[in-house]
Amino acid sequence: MAKGTVIDVHCHLFGAKFAVMELAYATWAVIRKEYPYGIRPRGVFEPLKLLARVQGVADLAAYAARLITVATGDENTNYGLQIESFRKSLLGKKELIVVPLMMDVYFALHDNKRFSGAKGSAVKGFEVGPLEMEEFNLHLENVKRLVEKEKAKIAVARGDSVRRGADEAIERTFKDVRKEFLKGSARGSGKGYEGILMTPGYRYQLEELEALARDNEGRVYPFLAVDPRREGFMELVGMKIAEGNGPFRGIKLYPPLGYLPSHEALKELYGYCEKFKIPVTVHCSLGGMQNFRKINRVTGWDRKAEDVDFKAMGTTKSGFYADPETWEAVLDLFPELKLNLGHFGGPGTGTEGSLNKEWVTTIRRLMGEFPNVYADIGYVSDMDRAAETLELIEADSLLKERVMFGTDYVMVMMDLNLGGLDKYFNSYYGLDPELLSGNARRFLGI
Repeated sequence: MAKGTVIDVHCHLFGAKFAVMELAYATWAVIRKEYPYGIRPRGVFEPLKLLARVQGVADLAAYAARLITVATGDENTNYGLQIESFRKSLLGKKELIVVPLMMDVYFALHDNKRFSGAKGSAVKGFEVGPLEMEEFNLHLENVKRLVEKEKAKIAVARGDSVRRGADEAIERTFKDVRKEFLKGSARGSGKGYEGILMTPGYRYQLEELEALARDNEGRVYPFLAVDPRREGFMELVGMKIAEGNGPFRGIKLYPPLGYLPSHEALKELYGYCEKFKIPVTVHCSLGGMQNFRKINRVTGWDRKAEDVDFKAMGTTKSGFYADPETWEAVLDLFPELKLNLGHFGGPGTGTEGSLNKEWVTTIRRLMGEFPNVYADIGYVSDMDRAAETLELIEADSLLKERVMFGTDYVMVMMDLNLGGLDKYFNSYYGLDPELLSGNARRFLGI
């Protein structure tokens, strides 16, 4: 184990561009009644003026707006800023290895009632034909206005201008997005990925990370985002993970976007990952992004399908989908699976700075029962909670072997109390070398 190394096992390098591309395409598909699989039923699609009535669209636009305030660059630019911040920090004399996690937000507007868990062999690639381009450009303008509206709300809530040049950033982002859509077959279609649902922002993000890893071999180990509702995802895993020899090192799952870990379509993935020792990182916190539909059809191999109204149930989608207890059904079937429960359960719902003690207890129990269960401390930027977390780890020999360092960059840059990524690195100066890199090396298999 190299003592001079820091491994950021939980970070993101995507910018607003991918989110805007997915927002634009997902809402275009909804309006045309083609969402999520590109198959249009009989009937006339809704007029563009009804964009704002699409359930959850304002929430997805707000996600894009938040990214625009902190991450306007592409993956390469954001990686450069991460390295620059690290070198300015007290840890800066060490080597930094990063594990950028992809994000799949396309199904955030999906209620799972249509083609839930379906596997398709014929997947329609995305294209905007010449006759539709004028209409699509109008749609992009509507999406842009929606993002601008959400950006203004963020400014009011924070009591500042959000970010100097945010308006210019929106203009630049949408200009770039329009160019990407005009490429058509280059980014949006299924060419080269036949039988796989390749939405434009997802493919853009994938190809940017693949190029970054190729140019920074041994320093960048990206994880491929998988959603069980994305048709053909196992074919993509075979291409990009390639039994541990592909450009992507592991898998990223984000259950709060609308699925349980026990989703039937994920069984094959878990078997593959266990067999080839492919690491899997999952969102395990009450915070972060959630599915934006009011009701979800919930399915799993350990439960009957049911339509769940989360508000009526008195819980959040993160509280339901991200609960570490939901992983017991998976680990019982795949006990050797390398699993990282991201954010170490995150903060609780009580006093600011306190741990989610119930989830932490569950995570610790799973670590004791299964040999390859890990956790990371990504986005533990509140110093009270950071101190509480590190004190807990220091007193427990198993946690010292299984907890890993992470930042959750670029998402952590939304935290106004942080003061810069270099300050985040400084907060963990002097951390045990095992937590800084040793545990992550075992998890990643490097």
